[in-house]
Amino acid sequence: INPPCGTIDYVSTREKVLVFSTIPEEKEKLVFQLGTADGPTAVRAALAVAQDVGAVDVNMGCPKSFSVKGGMGAALIKTPEVAADIVKSLRRELPAHIPVTCKTRMQPDDQKTIEFLQLMEKSGACAIGLHMRFTPDRPSQPARWGLLNNVKHSVSVPLIANGDIFTAEKAREFQAMVGADSLMVARG
Repeated sequence: INPPCGTIDYVSTREKVLVFSTIPEEKEKLVFQLGTADGPTAVRAALAVAQDVGAVDVNMGCPKSFSVKGGMGAALIKTPEVAADIVKSLRRELPAHIPVTCKTRMQPDDQKTIEFLQLMEKSGACAIGLHMRFTPDRPSQPARWGLLNNVKHSVSVPLIANGDIFTAEKAREFQAMVGADSLMVARG
């Protein structure tokens, strides 16, 4: 605890730098997103912050090279068994009141996207964020909103759509055009 700031600070013991900071009032609203390549590391990280967060999310969509080269982010789309183990491990080891979710990306093959979503649901994800771009797509390319229609009924957990939703007007446009259980805003 950082008394002057009233924050709960997590400092890396190795690098001696602040890696995460929060305040008690945010606990129930705070979703802690992990970048991880394996279940044991994910569990250690999640348990370290579990008392100060409302939910844990696994990033399975980051296309940045540091993430993919480390087997994290979008690399997990190509290793669904590892992704499933991460979600299963978190669900098994975290207290039951802490939801486990993940965020991933569309795949060029709708059936592969569906299979991945279903595997994450079966593994214990209680909601799934779905970025409407493929891994190689850049932010300058428009999100592929229409693709959600092909996969949105394949799971029973909420699908949280993401991609080019920066304003209330865009959110209304997306929901009228496609519809999702919820929306995620990023980069904006």
